[in-house]
Amino acid sequence: MISAKHSQIPTAGPGQNLGHGVVASESDAVDSSGWRVSRVDADRKINKSTIMKQYKLKPDQFADLKFNVEWSTREGPNGKPIPYRTYYYMEQEVEHRAWKLHGGPEAFDAYIDKLRSRRRIRPFLQPDSIASGTSAALDGAVAEDPWALSPALTRMKRKFPIWLWLRCNEALSGDEYSTAEAREGALKTALKQLGSYPPRPASSLPPSESVDALRSLLAAAPRRSDTYDVDCFENNVTGQLYYDWNVGYLERVLHALIDIMQQHGVDDQGWKIARWEVYDRSVKCLGGITLRRSNDETCWDDRREALVGESAQVTQI
Repeated sequence: MISAKHSQIPTAGPGQNLGHGVVASESDAVDSSGWRVSRVDADRKINKSTIMKQYKLKPDQFADLKFNVEWSTREGPNGKPIPYRTYYYMEQEVEHRAWKLHGGPEAFDAYIDKLRSRRRIRPFLQPDSIASGTSAALDGAVAEDPWALSPALTRMKRKFPIWLWLRCNEALSGDEYSTAEAREGALKTALKQLGSYPPRPASSLPPSESVDALRSLLAAAPRRSDTYDVDCFENNVTGQLYYDWNVGYLERVLHALIDIMQQHGVDDQGWKIARWEVYDRSVKCLGGITLRRSNDETCWDDRREALVGESAQVTQI
């Protein structure tokens, strides 16, 4: 199970060594004013081992960046839980550090391209924002999948909608899932437990009175850290905390969806698209797909009730 225990380390001050001769200072010689805008989501996190594999950074090169520590447990050889910790960093900050160390985004892209050209059999891992086989300056290019670590995972990927493949693999960010075998087992369980999802729409609804009302309501949606309109439940078996919007706020969302159905219908021009906005917002505010392990059980959980009308339950096999 995932513990709620976190810790945070402040960033380095002026004069602190960042590794390989790079020193933080108030008057840095690297001018970043002309650098391209990051393609990485602002709230996306990345763990320590993935930083080293994808961004090719050594620990002392990003040791001063802010990070959170999340504690989890896994079953030991004698059946007793063994605690382990994972360090999470903000990926935009890691990306910026890599750019800085190499003299800019284009120089970092060239460095990654050079390393990729030397690859033989072993899978080459790189940041998602960099395209495979070409410079990341080309918009719209698709990066080599860092999670398809084996032929079995490549085949398994075809069974997932691409967005679900990404979300599930992001949930497997702990070091214990760095091997293909461990990732294959967890993703196989995800296919069984999470079930099928309705198709994710390619576009959003155009503005209207009912759509605007729903979006205004979702924009003010409470987060799990808020003390209002959020309920917290504890799983009696695992001790895991589960957060949800309270009945009052959920009723307001339901009425907003009913207004959309009355104005636009329930097909692909109405509710079938609007429900995805509710789902995505609930994931952003309360947390999305998670994997929990307790003794011999592996449990995937998600907020599918916003899409399929089912009660949120943790399914176990």
